Amino acid sequence: MCLFSSKTVALCLGLAAVARPTTALPNSYLWQENGKFYWSPRDESHSVALNVKAAGNLTAVPFTSKCSVFTGNDSVPITSSLLDDFVESYGSTDDVWSKSFLDCIIIQGCSAGPISDFVATNNVTTVFTDRISNVQLPKSVALYTIQGSAVGSLRNGPYVASVTGSGSVELSPVYAVHEDTSLSFMSGSLPTNATSDSYVARNVGIPGALQQGIAVPSRLSSLPVTDEHPLAGLRFAVKDVIDVKGMKTSGGSRAYYQTYGPRNASAKAVSQLVQGGAKMIGKLRTTAFAQTVPVNGGEIDYQDPWNPRGDGYQTTSGSSSGSGSAVSSYDWIDFALGTDTGGSVRFPARHGGLYAYKPTWGIHSLDGVFNGVSELDTVGFLARSPSHFITVARYWAKGTSLDTPAASALPPTLTYWADDAALEQAEAEKMKQDFFAKAVALTGLPATRANVTEKWKTYAGPDEDINAYSGDVGGILGPAQFWDRIGADLVEKYSKANSGAWPPSDR
Repeated sequence: MCLFSSKTVALCLGLAAVARPTTALPNSYLWQENGKFYWSPRDESHSVALNVKAAGNLTAVPFTSKCSVFTGNDSVPITSSLLDDFVESYGSTDDVWSKSFLDCIIIQGCSAGPISDFVATNNVTTVFTDRISNVQLPKSVALYTIQGSAVGSLRNGPYVASVTGSGSVELSPVYAVHEDTSLSFMSGSLPTNATSDSYVARNVGIPGALQQGIAVPSRLSSLPVTDEHPLAGLRFAVKDVIDVKGMKTSGGSRAYYQTYGPRNASAKAVSQLVQGGAKMIGKLRTTAFAQTVPVNGGEIDYQDPWNPRGDGYQTTSGSSSGSGSAVSSYDWIDFALGTDTGGSVRFPARHGGLYAYKPTWGIHSLDGVFNGVSELDTVGFLARSPSHFITVARYWAKGTSLDTPAASALPPTLTYWADDAALEQAEAEKMKQDFFAKAVALTGLPATRANVTEKWKTYAGPDEDINAYSGDVGGILGPAQFWDRIGADLVEKYSKANSGAWPPSDR
């Protein structure tokens, strides 16, 4: 690990063309710049090796530099004006890339035309291109041609480029690193390689930080947004009762995590999102076996995540606690997967100011997902942005009964949940009522009110309490099904490995 401060980064990664010292390169880079930490892994699984040839001005000499990849169109040569457009787009789209990665630029997919104005304006010291055209550069700027099978295959975005004297270049992708201050994550994650559907747990230590660092990829490195990949550019994380290939599933239990190995396949809910272009960045905390709501300070294995709203000590209110906490806390994650048996997606959204997607039971596969009560369980997700919510929900609905044309996506009516008593704070109650009224006015849909508690009594009898009934359903079916599917096998394997001891749990 090579650690750079904001003062020394220019010496190590922003090298001038005339001062390129040879150094023994570490297996990864970690540096701070403008108050933000960046990390770049140099292992073979994530780096790309290029063969290059010095094409002008300077011969190939060893150096290390921050770098940006730009992909053009075969029919249009790259010019200074087009590069300016790229830079504007990168800056408005991505929260990892910045202009500090313009020390070195790689142009692929098209010829490089007159770019000297861009090079001079942005203090570019090195240019790589996979084909030469009308490239005119100052003598102080090095020019290289890329050769071999990697031509045109690079993803856009920020890299660290390490050039050797033998004419090879190692490109390592750059991640932003964010401290998990809300304790939302079990761990970060990385794909085992650039094309793999398998992942490894990976946290990045931040000097001086109390909590683990989560590596966040550049949005620019995603596939282009298409009908096949509508989720490209979005990042998500997964509640740790949902399997991810190559990673362990803890279920919120240290005993379970210690007993079972990495999963051989991802849950369909995860693989479908990745196929749609979204990038998974980690696994999220949950209550033990997702059996109940979090009680702040009540968990014995993994501390409950923090809720950033209010004074920070409010409950996240559901077993998808890490999912709600992460999306509420961090603008670098767009949505999170959770599970819902009796409200574990809906309640964290309610307590975190988020949008919750809890689909009709049976719509989505539960393969690779811990079951609480099979007759009630669903996978769902939480999102902060209405547009992201709609994009993910529509993609996830493909091939199901929810896959409806956009023109008929609105429901026939808007229904107000009238079971809850009015809020104690009159202003808060008014805000709630005003929001519903505005939604009705905006959509033009007819409005109805539903009181499920009272409706229940018309079927079950006036003295029957729906809350007591649903509590009995969860309280009886949940433990019984948990024991049959998970508990018995866990006790047997854990006890065998621990001299007959019973696996500790707060549930």
